[in-house]
Amino acid sequence: MAAPHTAGAAALLAAAHPGLTGAQLKDLLVSTSKLLGNTNVFQVGSGRVDVPAALSATVFATATAFAGGPTDGSGSAVQRPVTYTNTGDAPVTLALTVEASAPAGMFRISDPQVVVPAHGTASATLTIDESKAAGRQPTRRPGRGRSSRPTRRGTRSPTRRCCWRTRRTS
Repeated sequence: MAAPHTAGAAALLAAAHPGLTGAQLKDLLVSTSKLLGNTNVFQVGSGRVDVPAALSATVFATATAFAGGPTDGSGSAVQRPVTYTNTGDAPVTLALTVEASAPAGMFRISDPQVVVPAHGTASATLTIDESKAAGRQPTRRPGRGRSSRPTRRGTRSPTRRCCWRTRRTS
């Protein structure tokens, strides 16, 4: 029943915000979803749709900054932009922090704070530095070659909602 509920929530948002694109409606739904207890993104996605929160939100982020990238041990860094959109009439200052169960320094944000102008956007970049995952190698499945999902020795890469926390400071 998740798909029908989400489709209905998207329809309500589209009626309330006729100027938003389909991708922006998705971003708004993901940004305002409720986290569910002791679960992770691989069990429940971004959480439970929260229609009242989505209808009242004026700031939302791009839906994902997927942490997948090279898992060949090359130490490559992957950069993922995250764009914040403000549909409100006043600028909003956001404090950004990383919350991920990963080795220290593996995830970095370009700015600890962004100011999103009224009816505008602001961006920050999430850098995922594989070289900080010392001693971790990609998981291989016997007889299947490299796993198609991003893994690091038995645990999947954190991909939870931009991999960072946003706190409104104004």
